[in-house]
Amino acid sequence: MQPWFDRRNWLLSHMQDGWVTTEEMMALLMIDYMKECEEELGIDPLAKRMNTDRKTTESILSSLQQKGYLTIELTKKRLIFNIEGIFFQEKKTDQLSLETTFETEFGRVLSDSERQQLIEWENEYDAEMVLYALREAAIYRKMNFKYIGAILKDWVTSGYTMEDLLKR
Repeated sequence: MQPWFDRRNWLLSHMQDGWVTTEEMMALLMIDYMKECEEELGIDPLAKRMNTDRKTTESILSSLQQKGYLTIELTKKRLIFNIEGIFFQEKKTDQLSLETTFETEFGRVLSDSERQQLIEWENEYDAEMVLYALREAAIYRKMNFKYIGAILKDWVTSGYTMEDLLKR
């Protein structure tokens, strides 16, 4: 299991899920690209890269922030764009049960034994960590409970906390 994944490939592979517009996806991809290339990242440089005007770019960024997929912090020297919310979807965690999220990701109703496994995981691990393990399984296209359980066990054995996982 690798401690990283290609964010842009993940974004592109999940684009058809319909949780963002095409313009929002372009903004997310461009933010990730500009950060990786250590380019100046702000509203105007982003608008130029996306070939849109400032007002349109601000509207797109505002929508992403409202969905919980983007945070923008202002420091003394620059704006810091963070798209981690798209991978962990903390706002959706509050609204959806683990069971509903798993059923959506698996594309089917869970069996009784899978529901029981989820209950055990909820008692043993933080719900956010279980969702993060589900996302990692989806990224590697290994959508089964045994693999997700192995991810969780590996993280606990390695001493990872959710904070550690978010920093990876």
